[in-house]
Amino acid sequence: MISQRGEGLAERLAHAHLDAGGRSGTIQVGMDTPRLLVADYLDAGRLVECGNVVIGPARDGGWWLLGLPDPTAAQGLVGVVMSQEDTCAKTEEALGGDVVRLRTVLDMDTWDDALEIVRDIPISHLAQTMSQRPMSQRSGRSA
Repeated sequence: MISQRGEGLAERLAHAHLDAGGRSGTIQVGMDTPRLLVADYLDAGRLVECGNVVIGPARDGGWWLLGLPDPTAAQGLVGVVMSQEDTCAKTEEALGGDVVRLRTVLDMDTWDDALEIVRDIPISHLAQTMSQRPMSQRSGRSA
């Protein structure tokens, strides 16, 4: 386990690439993207191994994955404002523009995002339970 370091999210992300010490590159994945498939990871890994910068765009303008063959390139993130509608585009620009895009996915930032994601999960009971709970019971606290 490696502690985060740096001021702000962009700097912490940049340091994470460096601190991971990947000799054949690093891949960083957001924790709020539950729709990812094993194929997403494999595709990203193969592309990074071949020397490509890889980004997985999120539907809200951010990104869910960043893969860098050279972890020092992550220093370009420091000037990018995260969690904005143009974060993915600004990240691509900061990394030199020669970026392979993976598929665009929805990340889970809001309750509505969670409901949309859950509708696609084949566990219909979970989807039913979440969508039928009154708003007053959605505090996140368990009984």
